[in-house]
Amino acid sequence: MTAQLGYELRAADAGSLDECDLAHVRELIAQYGWVRFKGFNASPSEFETFSDSLGACDPIGAIENKPGGMTLEYHAEDAYTPYRPDVLWLLCVNPGEVGGGAATIVTDAVKTFADMSDEWQQFCRDHRLRFGRLWSSAAWEGPLGSDARAQLEATLEAIPDLTFEFLPDGALYVTYEVPIVTRTLSGEESFANSALHAANFPKWYGMSLADGSPVPDALLSHVREIVVRHEVAIDWDAGDFLVVENFRTMHRRPDYHGRGRLLLRRNCRDFFGTPQPDTTSPTGAWLKGLLNQELGGDPVYFPLSSGPLDTSLREGVAG
Repeated sequence: MTAQLGYELRAADAGSLDECDLAHVRELIAQYGWVRFKGFNASPSEFETFSDSLGACDPIGAIENKPGGMTLEYHAEDAYTPYRPDVLWLLCVNPGEVGGGAATIVTDAVKTFADMSDEWQQFCRDHRLRFGRLWSSAAWEGPLGSDARAQLEATLEAIPDLTFEFLPDGALYVTYEVPIVTRTLSGEESFANSALHAANFPKWYGMSLADGSPVPDALLSHVREIVVRHEVAIDWDAGDFLVVENFRTMHRRPDYHGRGRLLLRRNCRDFFGTPQPDTTSPTGAWLKGLLNQELGGDPVYFPLSSGPLDTSLREGVAG
């Protein structure tokens, strides 16, 4: 039986971060889906050290929320790429000024799936999501060099559930498939994916079902009605930090009307030991940056198109 969503660990009960029992923290995250660390007044360096003690983490990234920030719909972090983390860490550096303290919203995707109709549950078990994107040759030839294509192909071939092809003009088309229904560490079925969010940004995510057909609007509407039943708003104070289990939960960001809110984010790739593609080689690290949109704002690294491939491009004919 799924426990209630969320657990708050207070400094008054746990002492300093150095005194926290890491094995107990790991158990709390697996059992409750997220843990908020309250009253520790953690600095960025303390946050980094503590998150490192619980698994290999990506570098820290900043999330600066500006007034009028657009809502991000419910999603599991990076669930549209091969580099989906086991957990997501967030530290509040500054909760913001006017209208600050806007909550991060987390929902229980296990209970969401359990509340879905039998028909939609079975549909989700029977289908997979596909994310397809096309990059120009400049996106990979510039940083890697045209003579590195064989190495790039070998790196791509080593990633499960990913397919790719190079078009006549050198453009790179990549698709990645994921299940709609994921499973938690304890084996519970969960609607922890990126479908709700990706449906709002079709030109970036290129989402479809695995056969190339659209994800049914009726499914997304069905889930939107249910997912809010199991959500929890987590308010921020400076020095608070949060760890979110990325297979039981989804999270979203509501509109932000204040100014100055700054969160730091880290993805932990092996908290539960989930296999990850190799990123130790320069090519592997670069490919992760491309697929996860971590290479900066240079337009060359944005997809030329997304979704199912226009097959005329295989003959070099403009679509």
